[in-house]
Amino acid sequence: MRDYLAEVASNKEIAKNIYEMTLKNTDGDFERIHCGQFLHLEIPGLLLRRPFGIYKFGGNSISLAYAVLGKGTKEMTGLKNGEKLKVTLPLGNGFRLNDKQKKIVLLGGGMGCVPLAYIPETYPDRDYYAFLGFSDRSRVAFVDEFERRCDTVVCTDDGSFGCKGFPIQELEKRLSDIGPDVILTCGPHPMLKSAQVFAAKHCIPTYASMEERMGCGVGACLVCACRTKQKDGTVASRRVCADGPVFKMEELEL
Repeated sequence: MRDYLAEVASNKEIAKNIYEMTLKNTDGDFERIHCGQFLHLEIPGLLLRRPFGIYKFGGNSISLAYAVLGKGTKEMTGLKNGEKLKVTLPLGNGFRLNDKQKKIVLLGGGMGCVPLAYIPETYPDRDYYAFLGFSDRSRVAFVDEFERRCDTVVCTDDGSFGCKGFPIQELEKRLSDIGPDVILTCGPHPMLKSAQVFAAKHCIPTYASMEERMGCGVGACLVCACRTKQKDGTVASRRVCADGPVFKMEELEL
């Protein structure tokens, strides 16, 4: 984890109220990043830094994606090329694959697609199957990045783009053909709950990245605590920012 003064290289809307921002480190390369890790960005005029998932990365360039939801993200849409921003990265524990995991399912919902998108770049020479869900056509984003390296299925709740329904339903239809070694997932809690039931039913190792509101991003404030199952059967709170955001699915109390 390091602090950088990065320069905005681009900041563009890629779907309705969803933006992709690319930052450059003009002093050299960024520290090594793992898929699923995140960064903290200082936004001019706001007191607290904001956490964002890292979408794409390499050398002296990183891209983050954000949905316009409040004052901070609204301010970000006005950032221009060449502006300097303070950024801290990488934070948290990301997704990691072992050598035996050759067939990988990427299960993403909405902005939960962000931490999954660059996994095929990080772990090439494997078979990837992406199942992505969005509310409607206007919110569909990131698909091109997945289609470059994955067999990709896109779903929308209303059927306005791709298949109508939820990605877990499409995965169920193709499960026997794929025979996945592992599922990597991120998305809203209802989707993660469905994925947890699915993984237990089919005995597939699954890892989930949790989307929780964060304060400090380094484990001090405990704002982002989630409930996890312990080996003795008890339930304990763990910090999504420091202990996660990626957890074994069977550990999570959803």
